[in-house]
Amino acid sequence: MVNRNCRATLRLVTLINRQGHPHPPLSSSPSGHISHSYIILPFSIAFVFLTVLCFYSGTGIDACWKQLQRNNVHGEHKIVSFFSPLASSLKTRQWGVNIQSRCYGSASVLVQRNPKFSKLNDEDVRYFEGILGAKNVIQDDEKLITANTDWMRKYKGSSKLLLQPRTTDQVSEILKYCNFRCLAVVPQGGNTGLVGGSVPVFDEVVVSLSAMSKIISFDKVSGILVCEAGCILENIISFLDNEG
Repeated sequence: MVNRNCRATLRLVTLINRQGHPHPPLSSSPSGHISHSYIILPFSIAFVFLTVLCFYSGTGIDACWKQLQRNNVHGEHKIVSFFSPLASSLKTRQWGVNIQSRCYGSASVLVQRNPKFSKLNDEDVRYFEGILGAKNVIQDDEKLITANTDWMRKYKGSSKLLLQPRTTDQVSEILKYCNFRCLAVVPQGGNTGLVGGSVPVFDEVVVSLSAMSKIISFDKVSGILVCEAGCILENIISFLDNEG
């Protein structure tokens, strides 16, 4: 769309063209006619003003496009499609005027695993089993498929480990160890998101909070509810409906 100020200027030019200037002429010819220079002057000023505004609108689009190019991370390992409000900024020239528009869509870029992160080993798995117990440390490929795939089946990771803590202390111990070992972590709730934010990109450790689904307290006076991180919103709504 053309800038609002540009549209306002166009309306002003149109108004002058249709109605003429409301004030009496400053100069006239000997025959009594209005000087042509006095009529042309408002058009010239309006044209210059419109040109400057359109020029700055165009440069704004160029800056957005350059910023988007700088944000792209190029690599060799995996293509990830992500949502970006700056993606596909367009600049169209019509009759010498820059028309600005913004397109919301997906931009596919190549990303690669950060070499600063460590890779999982058997010693790490044994440490997590000591915290959670063997049954809450999942390495089965079939069970990992669900954790590695998003709800829309659009994104898929390659994590080899799924952890299922039951308390805040266990989560704290897991993250403390992962921070020490520099292991990448992805927290996951119900994995029902539509933008792929809850699935790993590479081999991150998935920390599932699905077992932490208790409602701790509810204050009817203040309306404050305290619950664990894995609570399902539908269950919370049902609880609140029963509380009135």
